[in-house]
Amino acid sequence: MPKITPGNRLYLYRLFSREIGCGRQELIGRFGEVLTRDGILPEDLDCTDVTQLLGELPDLIKLRIFRKGRVYATLLQRPELDEILARDAQAAEKGAGAAGGARSWRHKKGKGDPKPTKPHHRRSKAQPTDEPLTAGATATTERAANVDKRPMPTDEPAAPTVPAIQDEATDAATTVETSPGAAAISPATSTERRPPISLTITYDPHEGAGTSPQPDLPKRFSTDVHCRDEALRTLYQLLPYGTDVMGVLDEDWTLARSTGTAAGTRGRITFPLRYRDGTGLPLTVTLLRQPRSVSGKRWSLDCMDGNAAMGHAHEDPEAEGTSLADQGAWSDLVTGRTVTPDASPDPVRELASFAILGAWEDFLGPLAAMAEPECWDYPAGGASGNQGTDEGDPYGVLREYVALTFHRIMGQGKLAVADDGSLAAFDTGLVDADAQSILACLVPSGDAVIAWRLAGVCVAGSGDLGVRALALLASPPARASYIEDPSDALPPEEGRPITLDADEIVGHQLGRLPRAFLDSQIGADASDGTLADLERAVSADPGRFDRIGRALDDACAHSLRRVRASWRACTPIYDPTADATKLLVPLCLADKRHADRALVLSRQASGSCLASVILTLPRARTLARVVSGELPSWLVGDAR
Repeated sequence: MPKITPGNRLYLYRLFSREIGCGRQELIGRFGEVLTRDGILPEDLDCTDVTQLLGELPDLIKLRIFRKGRVYATLLQRPELDEILARDAQAAEKGAGAAGGARSWRHKKGKGDPKPTKPHHRRSKAQPTDEPLTAGATATTERAANVDKRPMPTDEPAAPTVPAIQDEATDAATTVETSPGAAAISPATSTERRPPISLTITYDPHEGAGTSPQPDLPKRFSTDVHCRDEALRTLYQLLPYGTDVMGVLDEDWTLARSTGTAAGTRGRITFPLRYRDGTGLPLTVTLLRQPRSVSGKRWSLDCMDGNAAMGHAHEDPEAEGTSLADQGAWSDLVTGRTVTPDASPDPVRELASFAILGAWEDFLGPLAAMAEPECWDYPAGGASGNQGTDEGDPYGVLREYVALTFHRIMGQGKLAVADDGSLAAFDTGLVDADAQSILACLVPSGDAVIAWRLAGVCVAGSGDLGVRALALLASPPARASYIEDPSDALPPEEGRPITLDADEIVGHQLGRLPRAFLDSQIGADASDGTLADLERAVSADPGRFDRIGRALDDACAHSLRRVRASWRACTPIYDPTADATKLLVPLCLADKRHADRALVLSRQASGSCLASVILTLPRARTLARVVSGELPSWLVGDAR
């Protein structure tokens, strides 16, 4: 347990304020350099590293974790500590001025302020070394060894057989037997007789592989983490109105445990939420391990986005403007007419709550390498238009592909499980160079919340994992199917009515339309500025609203003529929010010879089609790739 006295805290505050300054956000390594130059090590305060040391000072240091695990720290301004340091400096000056004069024997009572105390450097104790035996000692040992070699009776039970794990096993089972003669020890080295020990070492190449959560960490947030009223009040104030706070914490903590995005020390863990602040950075929650359990819970909610969870979240101006982070291309299919956003499924969290995946790169990297070469990343020009999807993710498309495929697999009941429950697998829908299906294999995790753990990807019958899947699964896992009726992949017939939901598109999807198209409809002066300004400019003028609606009707009619002339120009997509297959057609808005957006057509029970969603081309390509790898040229060429 770290031991930081009030004097140590005051000393560190003075050191950091002098060398770095208050309110400046610096890499955590900068704080480590300051400590090293001053001769202070984290071990001097019973901390393992600088991160744990700064984490033990939440009232002085604000920690923030950015993308790719970069940790920044900011020294907070503490006026009361500045006053203590000022009084200490004044007392030191008075003491120096009165040093040459007569010293009074009457002591004045101070204010009880702590004194800045530098942590004492702790030296490691030297390990005792074995001294060589002298000649006399050797002779004594030999005489003692020759006196009686019979084992002495003992009241302790015989040592049981001890299982061990071999680091580098070559055989499936190895038996090691040690006899008294083989284990003979020189009398000058030991005077004890070792009993024979029989060890049976069994090695399972699949057991213990992968990433599993630490047993001390909370399994479920709502039942294993203590949340004070002040902390919950802060969360309700910070997150959007109507948010199921405990449900969000449960799901996001499970996602962090499954994908390894929770970071910290043994006593302090930080994980991201699905929401972002006004600067676009994810909000983070910090858990603190208590020395004593509270209501049977050893972990408690300590910080929200780096602020102590005591109702001060809105003092940070960056916390204002909290919004939901981009959840994936599938989230663009959610409309107010189909399903409420809170009730829509989240395929990524569904997969993470089913199996412990480990880091996404460790899962998706081998899968991409095993499958046929394909472009799995979003283009550098922007993945989602104005949606804010992270760029530079080499497996952004593949992650959504696997999540949507697993969602469909579970919906169709096509998860293959061994009879003894020791293995489960599902078909990813991808194939290798020999057109063999690639499987994702799962093994029991032993976790109370996340029942399975990813064992790896394989081809049935190839490699250790593939041989095991072939031996344990009664039948190969079936692929997910999306086309139940051939007409789902064909354009609407002539005479079928097509209804364009202009209210939904113009009212809620205005940011997905090309800026050149908006300039031509409402003028460049009105289209300049932020998206909120653009929405106000359109909603305040009914004429502008009608002009955009008529232009969309013309573009929709042009798209239907194009796909009816060549049915290969359209492609089906899977909508997890409605668990249905829909049709994607090209939409030419800025230039009739060039498709710059995609229009989603949803077949109704009456046979008519409803067009209520417009997608950017990268998002459309992500959704279309789930159903088929053969995509139309207008979608592939512009999405790369």
